[in-house]
Amino acid sequence: MKKHGSFLSITHHLVGTGWLFWLSILFAATPVSAADLYGLIIGVNDYQSFPTLDGAVNDSNDIADALRQAGAKQVILLQDKEADRDSIFSKWKSLTSQAKKDDVLVFAYAGHGSQEKEHVANSEQSGLDENFILANFADRGQTSYQRIVDDEIDALFRETPDLKILFIADSCHSGTMTRAFSAPKKFKTRSIPALNIENDALTALYGSKGRGGENVIASAKKGEIVNDRGVASNVLGIGAVADDQEVVEITDPDSKQPRAALSMAFAKVLRFDVANKARGISSERLQHLVTENVRMLTDGQQTPQFSGGGVDFSIPINARPPSAHEGDGKPSANAEVATTTAAKQPTEFTVFVTNVPHALAENQWRPILGQAKTTNNNQTANAIWDIGKEKVFSQLGDVIYDGRQQKIQETRAFSRAKTQAAAPVGGVEIAYATKVFDKLIAVERVKKRSEVVSPTIVLKPNDRLHRAGEQVTLETSNQKYPCLTLFNIASDGTINYLYPIQDGTIKDPLEVPMNQPYLLNLNVDPPYGGDHFVVIFSEKPLTGLHKELQDMNGGQKANQIEAVLDRHLQAIKHQIGIHSVFTGP
Repeated sequence: MKKHGSFLSITHHLVGTGWLFWLSILFAATPVSAADLYGLIIGVNDYQSFPTLDGAVNDSNDIADALRQAGAKQVILLQDKEADRDSIFSKWKSLTSQAKKDDVLVFAYAGHGSQEKEHVANSEQSGLDENFILANFADRGQTSYQRIVDDEIDALFRETPDLKILFIADSCHSGTMTRAFSAPKKFKTRSIPALNIENDALTALYGSKGRGGENVIASAKKGEIVNDRGVASNVLGIGAVADDQEVVEITDPDSKQPRAALSMAFAKVLRFDVANKARGISSERLQHLVTENVRMLTDGQQTPQFSGGGVDFSIPINARPPSAHEGDGKPSANAEVATTTAAKQPTEFTVFVTNVPHALAENQWRPILGQAKTTNNNQTANAIWDIGKEKVFSQLGDVIYDGRQQKIQETRAFSRAKTQAAAPVGGVEIAYATKVFDKLIAVERVKKRSEVVSPTIVLKPNDRLHRAGEQVTLETSNQKYPCLTLFNIASDGTINYLYPIQDGTIKDPLEVPMNQPYLLNLNVDPPYGGDHFVVIFSEKPLTGLHKELQDMNGGQKANQIEAVLDRHLQAIKHQIGIHSVFTGP
């Protein structure tokens, strides 16, 4: 494994502490509006010799469509068997031959990744090359030709130093899930175990030259680790996950189609800025919003990795001629309130119901679903309700709520009201589930509001499952406004009002410093499951919202959150974000 991320290793090669300075000079050379945008987008579902995927083609379609909406001059889309090795190289060269200095080219790949023994000794710190696996690849003989190795991509990008390249790798090469699977469903991941290739067609192709050209051989002979020399200075790389994580295919909450989070997040952010008449997306904004969207879509299971590029690396948006008031290349001033009305759109929340005791009739459990709808597809369901085990699972397998655990009053950060246990029906308790599904629907709607206005929210030390007695810290930063509001939607739908509090010895200021993170320390105590912390930064104090949240505090009132936010955020400039915390005994 490499140290900085599990997408192709060329995106790891940071060139030292001075890289931001030099890249800011490089990428400031041409105004965003003068640059053209191109794209080579690859998606592979249909593998000849390896497990098929469901969402890679959807990902490639979405990115290609978003680039076209952004006014890309040309977008080439290669899928499944059409995405063969020779076509990828020739199409890329056709784009680079058309592009002029400082144009931006997007190279995006969605599909399986893997690793193989390094072709040149000392060329990789891990001793393994990383690769993209194409549809007709097999691990022996001539069909082993159908893959692309990291050194080759590095060499390809270095051929065009005057072009800016955004490299998106929605695949993985090793690792495990951040939290272990618990739900009764199967997940498709975009990785293949390390390969042992026999009669390698690429060895026959390159001979002694090495897959990355003579520079790989020369450096390796000196004992240097070639891939530590830094990503090409004209490249900004985005990988779907860190080394110890896997890319898992999830369900798009809007289309209900199989997807992966990185591609979905990138296309969403690009479309938003197109709609808000921005002239370009800076690398800083892209990194922030893509990271927050991936985290929300996966409940912290994935963390995208960024390497290379600089603060002035911008994706041009040429969807229409720019007007004078758009000269700063930023979204419109109303972008921070745009999602308030969008969040009102109905969110269809589906539940896969399983393990129903024979003694429990459908007319007993179905009304418990409330606003949620049943589905027969456990792969696309937003949640899984195992009635027999009295558990509700998220789409990604986390235990959201365990109906058999004792309800306990907790700390300020995790405070929950004591609830009265319902009488068992058919040998199991089911009444708890209504409030849990209300909570999950509320969470989805808050996520919708947060897609393009979220501050940075980080759970430290990590997003893994945290056990009883551990302490974690919720850290917020990148806020645009000084006034903080914070509350938790607990696993059972209880609202925990957390900030600002004016009660007894607690006298929280309405404003927090803009130039430093805000830290909230949390102790992990029962009851366990999925908590979701909602963070709001606003231009002025939301005293009316604070009063309503205080009145709701300790009550299972998640179904009221959407209306409350509508009342108090309408026409108020704000950021809103949501972060999940999963705990277990």
